[in-house]
Amino acid sequence: MEIVKRYSNCYILKDIVVDVDHNECFNDFNMNFNFPNDHDHWELKQYTWNDEFDDSNIHNFIFDNIDEIPNDSIIRKGFHEIGYGQCIPPHSDINHIAVLTIFLNKEWEEHWGGHNCCIENPDSDGGGAYGDSIITPPVYGMGVLVIAPCLHFTLPVFENKKRRTCQFFYDPKVA
Repeated sequence: MEIVKRYSNCYILKDIVVDVDHNECFNDFNMNFNFPNDHDHWELKQYTWNDEFDDSNIHNFIFDNIDEIPNDSIIRKGFHEIGYGQCIPPHSDINHIAVLTIFLNKEWEEHWGGHNCCIENPDSDGGGAYGDSIITPPVYGMGVLVIAPCLHFTLPVFENKKRRTCQFFYDPKVA
């Protein structure tokens, strides 16, 4: 595992998973996420986490390397899938400390879409303009860690494919 890029409100990580078969992770359908009315035509399928793989090394890496996430965070887990013509609209996950998206499709062509997009906040010294985009293609084992609040979304999937990801939501410890 390695941090390959660091921005003001997100990290790009590589080799977060190395031997996970996404076909084994999408067996227990949970629900379609209900987007707000303006976006209710989008479809995000959610699948339940049933300990499909040992994720402890991922969280240890995050806690050891990302100062914004406390070691006692509550971790919520699941799998997301978007298909042809679908995307995730802009949102900021304000109820979480951070969200880690890990791309699970071993075969994915960049022109199929499904890229993760984050809107970068300007640097405290004035460098970087608000609205600069950080666009990450769905490469197997790549992770995008978004520190809340950060506006992010996905590009639509442009082919008859299913973009599959693992999601980890880091939440504040309940007192």
